[in-house]
Amino acid sequence: VGGMGLSGSEGMFPWLSAASFLLLFAVFNSVISLVAEDTSKYWGRSMTSFMIIAIVNAIVASLLSGIGILDAGSATWIYTVIALGYLIFLGIVVTMKNIVAFAQREEWSQPRRRHRRRK
Repeated sequence: VGGMGLSGSEGMFPWLSAASFLLLFAVFNSVISLVAEDTSKYWGRSMTSFMIIAIVNAIVASLLSGIGILDAGSATWIYTVIALGYLIFLGIVVTMKNIVAFAQREEWSQPRRRHRRRK
């Protein structure tokens, strides 16, 4: 695309594509973690997968664009924001799971009816 002159981002397309894929992985992985039975095992595998995908994406994007991540300008910040966002997504999901588990354990009794004296 860059060789044909169709890209206006001057070599940033591979970096933006890599960041988009990383964000897509982060969102779907966080949503899928809602149904995980063993959250500690899932978190370990999930974070390892995220790091591997981030590294592989960075290598492929630098090979395709010819620009390293430190020279890509905003790509470094985009990767940082997506990584922090991923941790925040997982934190929100864990908080939601804890709230739902607490609500399911709590015994909800019916409100007591008060009898009014009629005059």
